[in-house]
This record gives sequence, structure tokens and C-alpha cells, in this order.
Amino acid sequence: MKRVLWMIWVLLCAVSSGSCADSDAVSLGDTESDLLSDSDLPPDSDLPSDSDFPLGSDTIHPPGTDTTTPGHGDTDSDLPPGSDTGLEDGDTATSDDTASDDTATDTDVAPDTDTADCLQGIILVRNTLDARALDGHTCLVGDLQITAPGVHNLEINDLRIIYGDLRIEHNAALTSLEMPSLVEVTGDVQIAENGALVTFPALHALREIGGQLTVRDNPLVVDLGGLSQLSHVQAEVIVADNPRLTSFQGLSSLTAVQGAVRILRNDTLASLGALHSLHTLGADLEIRSNPWLVDLTGLSGLRTLPGALILVNNDRLASLSGLSQLHTAGALEVSANDALASFQGLNALGTVQGNFTASSNASLQHFSGLNNLVQIGGNCAILGNPALVALTGLGALARIGGYLEIYANTELSRLDALVSLQEIGPASGVADVQIIQNLSLPYCAVCALWAGLSPQPLIENTSISHLLADACGDAGVSDVGDLQCP
Repeated sequence: MKRVLWMIWVLLCAVSSGSCADSDAVSLGDTESDLLSDSDLPPDSDLPSDSDFPLGSDTIHPPGTDTTTPGHGDTDSDLPPGSDTGLEDGDTATSDDTASDDTATDTDVAPDTDTADCLQGIILVRNTLDARALDGHTCLVGDLQITAPGVHNLEINDLRIIYGDLRIEHNAALTSLEMPSLVEVTGDVQIAENGALVTFPALHALREIGGQLTVRDNPLVVDLGGLSQLSHVQAEVIVADNPRLTSFQGLSSLTAVQGAVRILRNDTLASLGALHSLHTLGADLEIRSNPWLVDLTGLSGLRTLPGALILVNNDRLASLSGLSQLHTAGALEVSANDALASFQGLNALGTVQGNFTASSNASLQHFSGLNNLVQIGGNCAILGNPALVALTGLGALARIGGYLEIYANTELSRLDALVSLQEIGPASGVADVQIIQNLSLPYCAVCALWAGLSPQPLIENTSISHLLADACGDAGVSDVGDLQCP
């Protein structure tokens, strides 16, 4: 064996460079005895024999070497009796670690027995055979993606839990999907771009989603009936671009969403009534571009909204009824809702912690419904509401933490509803008070607002222009320096 190893070494040296480039380089003139003899080896340093390397082994290990990778399935049974690891949970051994009195136990190093028998990896279902291959499996550690463009009906009967994502997407012909045993998905659930799906996938046992729920771009889906047991979503809920979705029927068990709820561009959505059990929301509530939504009935369980309430471009939204219990919001934006005439429905709202914006609402005449609003922590912007004649409804507002901007409300003629307002700003980088392009507003109305503020804003922090001339002074005023309040 020694001779064989020596000959291989000599041959490799000759082929690669003709000689070995260290101080003991081999030349062609060397003899076998010059190159290697038993006397050159340390005592007891027998070279391994062929029997030490079993056939078929991928990795060569010296006899008796422990080949187990530390941290992958090691248990106390692998350690010599009485061995002490000396490590806390999550510690990595270093040369400076010393033994401690704590001894590793089975529970410190045992593998996760809950997932030991689960399928592992990313599973793609492309046809009915792929779906049948999941029969008998109750759990999956990994993602399940169902993309079967030519399949009409699929059943996955036994799967109970997915430790990963569930994606049902790009199924052009799918009309029916049943997963009757699925109870939990720890990651995201996405149901998207399923062109023939009318009946929502039957996920009737699903109770909890550990990530985000997204339902988007399903052109024929009319409701969410397959989610009848869903109670908790740990991230966002996004329902967007489903042109035939008329209601949220199927979400009547939903009680808590730890992220935002975003309801966007659903052309025929007319009701949110099925959300009546929802009482916990961890971020924004955004309802945008749903042209057939007329009110917010179904949201009466919400009392505190840490994020923003965003109501934008809902053409037929005529009432905010449904939010009657909401007393605190992180921010409030109500914009481009053409049928909205007032803020009735927000009667319990007392605090907006961030910015308040009311803009481009074609029918908004006043702010009735906000009678209990005392504080706006950020900026207050009332912009471009062509039918607004007064600020009635803001009589309790005492403090605005940022700037006050009242801009281009062409019919606004009075500010006297702000009778309780005492403090504005200071704002950062802009004027504290901006009252501009309100062509029906007499500047004596600004005088009255000015008199009530304490302290009064500095002239250099104020922008006032294009006010209607009246008995308070000369015709027109272009700057607060020209303002002559009696």
C-alpha cells in the first residue's frame, strides 16, 4: 500500500510540473528508498489500509471519526457518559468556554418532533396527479404552490397545516378547489389571477394565517365564502382588483388582523357587513376606489385604530356609518368621495394622532359627525372641497399639533365653528397657518380665528391671501401684514 501511494504522488508531481516545489522536491533521479522509507514515518504512524475506506462512501473519514454534524440531530446519547456541554441555549462553543454546572438535557437538543414526519420543501401542484400525491400527508414544512392552468377541479383532502406559504395563482381553468382539512398556514396565503374561479376555494377549516392574506385579480369571484372559520391574520389583509366581488361574505368569523386591511379597486363591492366580528386591527384601514360602496356598515367593532383610516375615491360612499365606536385613529384621510356630504358615523372619534386631511370631496358641506374631535396631533388640511360652506362639526377641536391649511374651498364663508381652537403648531418647515384661495371667505373670519389662538402665530409663520373684502378693511388682502382686525 505504501508503494502504491508513493507512486501516485510521484506521478502527480511529474504531470503537474515535473517536480515538487517544496524543499523536499522529488526529482526523476530519486529512488524509491530516497523518497520514502518506514524510518521517515513517526512511530506508530501506520498508513491506512484499503479496508479503512468502505466502498460507496461519499466522504472519507478516518476510522472511528464521529461524522455527525454538530447541531443537526445530536442528542445526549451521542455524548460520552457524564459529558457536560457547558453551553446555554443558542451559545456557540469557543476556546474560551468553560464547563458550567448546567448539563444538557434531551429537551435542549432534541429535534422538533411536531414536524418530524412532515413533507419537506416547496411543493408545486400542476395537475391532479400532483394533488393526489399529497394524500395521507397532514403537514408540510415548506411552501405549497397550486398552479395548474389546465385543471378544472382539485382536491387536497388530508393536509392540515402548512409551515410556510400557500399560493393559489395563475390557474386559468380552475373552477373548484377543496382543502377541507387545512387548519393553519404559518406564512402567507395568496389567491390571485385565477381566471375561471367563481366559487372561492373551500378552505372552511382554516382558522389562522401567520402571514398575509391576499385576494387579488380574480375576475369572477363574487364573495369570500371559503374562509368561514378564519379568525386571525397575523399580517395584512389585501383584497384588490376583484371586479365582481360584491361582499365580504365568508369573513364573518374574522376577529383580529395584526397588520393593515386594504380594500382596493373592487368595482362592484357594495357591502362590508360580513366584517362585523372584526375588533382588532394593528395598522391602517384603507378603503380606496370601490365605486359601489355606499357605507361602512360592518366595522362597528373597531374602537382603536393604530394606523390611518384612509377613505379615498369611493364614488358612492355617502355615509361613514359603521365606524360609530371608533374613538382613536392614527391618522385620517377622507378624499375624493363624491357623494359624501358630512362625517356622520364618526361621532365617537376624539383623537387623530397624526395628520387629518379632507380634500376634493365634491359634496362635502360641513364636518358634522366630528363633534367630539378634540385633538389632531399632526397637520390639519382642508383642501379643494367645492361645496364646503362652513366648518360646522369641529366645535370641540382645541389643538392642532402641526399646521392648519385651508385651501381652495371656493364656497367656504365661515370659520366660526373653530371656537374652541386655541393652539396651532409649531409646524416644521412651513407656515403654521395657511388660509389661501378661499374666494368666499371674508378676512374678518380670519380675524376671529386669530383672536382665539394662544399664542397667536407669528406673522412670518402665516400665509393668508385672496380673502373676500368686507367691512374690516380695504378691498382685498394679500398678506397677513395687511390684515386689519378691529
